[in-house]
Formats: sequence, structure tokens, C-alpha cells
Amino acid sequence: MLLLFFRPFRRLANTAIPGLLTASLAIAFYQPAFFLGVRTNGVAIGTLVAIGSAPLFAAALQVPLERHRPTIAWCLATLSTIAGLAILVQPNTDRPIHPLGLLASLSAGCAYALFVLATRRCVAAGVPAHHVVAIAFTTAALLLVPTLTWYSPVWVTTRRGLVIVLHLGIVATALAYILFARGVSRTPAATTATLSLAEPLTASLLATLVLGEPFGAARAFGALLLLSGLAFLALGDDPRTVFGVKRIAFVERLTVSRRR
Repeated sequence: MLLLFFRPFRRLANTAIPGLLTASLAIAFYQPAFFLGVRTNGVAIGTLVAIGSAPLFAAALQVPLERHRPTIAWCLATLSTIAGLAILVQPNTDRPIHPLGLLASLSAGCAYALFVLATRRCVAAGVPAHHVVAIAFTTAALLLVPTLTWYSPVWVTTRRGLVIVLHLGIVATALAYILFARGVSRTPAATTATLSLAEPLTASLLATLVLGEPFGAARAFGALLLLSGLAFLALGDDPRTVFGVKRIAFVERLTVSRRR
């Protein structure tokens, strides 16, 4: 599906090759690292650490790589979203956290941050973002083919297995990352990684609507915190664009009208 949106370009700039390799390796490494963390420490802890750490890694990496420091607005928004995520997934603290699973989840978060940064560098080198995504995921898929030998792939041939594969491939990956490609070139890496925290919120809402899981007051509060942080980012990284511009513009108009 991603390759359907791919049109071969005439010439690939040499400066884009390292970024393409990094993006491909990062997204290939992310898959086993994320699922190892989830399998070892459970879905809640694995998701919280992997997805919650991605914005922090992105912010740390974009300072030396892009010469871009996170704003105060981004820090406040990210803290709000991570706090909301922690409440939303409600990890079971009674279960001991395995260091290997924790390391795998942190590695997955770092890999996703590298993927976002590498994609932005490729776009800056003149490669369309949807080309980067198509190349990265196709290469990652080829690199992960040997994992098919670890477990029997017979389940893919069943009707249920085929539907699951088509959904994961078309909706959860191809469509999602086509939209990702449209936004990543216009958004700082740390902001992109923070906005990805909407994923657990969507999963929680679907679990309630489709599977009938309870959505109590605590999870509602976590969802509100997460949405507040995402809305803050959607308005802009610069705090003045969120709180000050409209008020300043109003004061300026009022001053001019009084002078007249």
C-alpha cells in the first residue's frame, strides 16, 4: 500500500542516503523491541515506557542534530500528555518490572525518535516524506522476514488471520503513515513524537466502545490531561501563540480605536 504512493525519483541525493538507512533500521528495530517490552512487562508498562519515552528521546536528539531546543510550551504539553498516558493505561504496580523489558521499551522509544528525525532529515535533503516512509517500511519488512521462521505462520492463511493482517497493513500502517508523512515535514521532531501519544488514547476509547472495557473517572481524567497536552501542541509550540497573541492583538486594536 505504501509503495502505491511511491513514484521513483530521477536522482537520490547522497545526503539523503544515511537518513534513509537510519529510518529503515530504526523502524525495523522498533518492532521487536516494542513487543519484547510488552511481552515482558505487560501492555500497560510496555506501552507507557515505549511511547512515553519517544518525545523525550526526540527532544534530546534534535538539540545536537537539528539545533532546535524544545520550548517551554512543548515541555508543559509533553508533561501533561505523559502524565495523562500514565493514568490512562493504569499500570499494575504489583507486578515487578523486568529490567530487560524496560530496556527493550526504552530502546523502542529511542528507535521511534530516530525514525522521526531521520525522516525529517531526508525531507530536508529533498526526498518526499511519503517516499521515505515507503522505503523505510519496505526495507524494514525485508529485514524482519527471518522472524517468520520463529513461529508457525499458518495462522495467516485462516480467514481471521488474513483480516488481521490486512487491517494491520492497510489501516494501522499504510494509512497511518501516509498521514504521518504529510505532517512530519512541517512539525518539529519532538512535537511529532508527542502527538503520537494520541495512539493510546484511541486504543482506550476503542477498548471501551468495542470491547466494553470500563472507562472510569481516573481514566477519564488521564484522557483529559492527554488531550489538553495535545491541544496545547496543536495550537503551537510558541507559548505566545497559545496565550498571548489574541490578547495582545485585542489590546492593540483597543489602543488604536481610543487614539482615533
